[in-house]
Amino acid sequence: MKYLTIIIPFLNEGVEIKNTLNSIRRFNKKIPIILVNDNSDDGYPYVEYSMEFGATYIRNRQRMGVAKSRDIGIARCLTRYFLLLDGHMRFYDSKWEEIICSELDKKSNTIICCQNIPLFKKGKKLFRSSVLGYGAKIQPINRGNGEFLNSKWIMNECSKGNETEEIPCILGAAYATSKAYWEELNGLTGLEQYGSDEIYISLKVWLSGGRCVLLKHVHVGHIYRTEFPYEVQSENLIYNILLIIGTIFPFRYFIYMSYILPLYITTTVYQDVFLKILRNSQLIMKLREYHKEIFVNDFSIIEALNGFEAITLNNHVSKNDLKMLYSELLDSLPSIEDKGLEGKMGILVFLLIYDNFFNESIDGELLNRLYEGIYNNFSEEILLDFDNALDVGWAMEYLFQNGFVKFIDYQLLNKIDLLISENAFSYLDHLSKISSYLVARASNTDFDPNQQLKKIIGSIGSLSPEKFSNPMSAVHLITKIRYYNLECSLGIKPSLLDILDFEKVKVDETSPSIFDGLSYIGINTILNQLNLDHL
Repeated sequence: MKYLTIIIPFLNEGVEIKNTLNSIRRFNKKIPIILVNDNSDDGYPYVEYSMEFGATYIRNRQRMGVAKSRDIGIARCLTRYFLLLDGHMRFYDSKWEEIICSELDKKSNTIICCQNIPLFKKGKKLFRSSVLGYGAKIQPINRGNGEFLNSKWIMNECSKGNETEEIPCILGAAYATSKAYWEELNGLTGLEQYGSDEIYISLKVWLSGGRCVLLKHVHVGHIYRTEFPYEVQSENLIYNILLIIGTIFPFRYFIYMSYILPLYITTTVYQDVFLKILRNSQLIMKLREYHKEIFVNDFSIIEALNGFEAITLNNHVSKNDLKMLYSELLDSLPSIEDKGLEGKMGILVFLLIYDNFFNESIDGELLNRLYEGIYNNFSEEILLDFDNALDVGWAMEYLFQNGFVKFIDYQLLNKIDLLISENAFSYLDHLSKISSYLVARASNTDFDPNQQLKKIIGSIGSLSPEKFSNPMSAVHLITKIRYYNLECSLGIKPSLLDILDFEKVKVDETSPSIFDGLSYIGINTILNQLNLDHL
């Protein structure tokens, strides 16, 4: 059995496929090659090219994207190792197969990146750049230019004189590893169409205990183009970013990403991505669970390798600022009429979390009076105020489940459930708040959601984007409180400044809602806990 197979997924590459095959065969007449045509529509004779150069030819019946096409080719590979290439590459000697296989023989959990030689086309001529990159670093967020989860070339050689070098992220379109290790990592499962392939697999390699290695003496030319020969949709690019962050990164990164993404992309794109995440929620949950099984390294190894900056939502807020806010909220209590999360209940939730985090001695009697006052005044009349009903119902569940209060009125919460069942789709502007309330209800082990509520949650995924007024606005106070609770349940003590958006905590009539954020992980929690198999 031969050691190595070359796998080339492509779309509308034209004559460059023939040029790439010719370059391979010039130095290696017998190496197996698999071409995966991702439903090209440019009219070139790709079957003839494959026959001319002795390659196995696969054509996708519909466009699958580069990630899935790579996985399709790898599934057909019959050798121990494979080399992934783009459809516009060049080789310069005959030693690369032996060198790659020899390096992979040393450690099975390795992914190799060949030394990229940048090529640029002017007319029919290729020009070779003298500037080399030595692997890449991952940048989760660059607020200067609105780039997210991007890879940036490392321009300086770290270990001069060595033939190999460990790198944070592969880049350059020539990557090799074993088929068994790729399958153990679950390949590129989950990615849609185009974007973030190298980042995704590199993260999984390092977190699973493997390593990404640059072979500096294996040179492969890569033609850099000024435009794609096919359409690249921004929705897929953003979806892949959120999928990777949601299934691999710590939650604080997703919170931060949710907070700033709306500043850089259109509402329509955000809504489309949100709905795709929702529809694929079961897959995302399974990926996160699988990653937890195979990862042996803490995420701090990724932060160290790539030099991540600290993710802090409210680094302008000091502990003294919080103490001042705490005092202001206490002083404001007597004059506050609003019982909801913008009023007394919101203040109560903040005070209890503040006390829990900083171990302050807050007057327990005062807090009990505050809670009982809200509870006793939560009458049938208040149920007519849909916002207040959801606010107070959510907070009651949150405070009870976290041991802040010792009683909860299930009869009252059942009335809110009934209100949602009867009126949910009359309140489309409140759908995020409805969903957040249902997350809290589903988190209560004593809660058995009725079929009508299940149906409502399931229907969220079928709504068209224009039905939402602002489905994933900036993640404000309550969503972050839920993350705080979630991370604590996982044994992690997050910084309170990372979780709460204190500049949103206001007690005057002009304040914005502090309960309008809903992350896709929150939606996933609903779907997972209520076992909605039809989505």
